[in-house]
Amino acid sequence: MTQQAFGFASGYTPPPKIARDADPQTSKQAAAETKPILGYCQQVFVKALERLGVPSTAAEIAVVANQINGSKNTESYRKRAAECVEVGSIEPCEARKCGVTGKKATTYRIKQ
Repeated sequence: MTQQAFGFASGYTPPPKIARDADPQTSKQAAAETKPILGYCQQVFVKALERLGVPSTAAEIAVVANQINGSKNTESYRKRAAECVEVGSIEPCEARKCGVTGKKATTYRIKQ
C-alpha cells in the first residue's frame, strides 16, 4: 500500500471525532473539552520547546528533543511540529533564520 492510501502523503491526519451527531448535547460538550493525547515523539517535542523557553524552529527543537531522549532522531522529531500544531499544543510564530539549518524557518511556541 502507498502512503497516500493511509492519508500520510498530504500531512498529518487528526483522529476522528469523539462524539457522534446523534449523541446527546452533554456528550458532545464533553468530547469538545477532551484534549487529544500526544504520541511519545510529540510529547518529547513539546517538552523540548518548553525547555527552550523561547520561540524556536522545528530543527532547533529537535536538537533539544534528542538531548532529552538520548537519541539521534532529529528528522523524526522535526516532523512532529505540524502534528503538535494540529492538536493545539503549539502554535506557529514569526519566521527567522534557523540556528541549526541556517535557513529561514517558522518558529513555534507553546500555545497559551
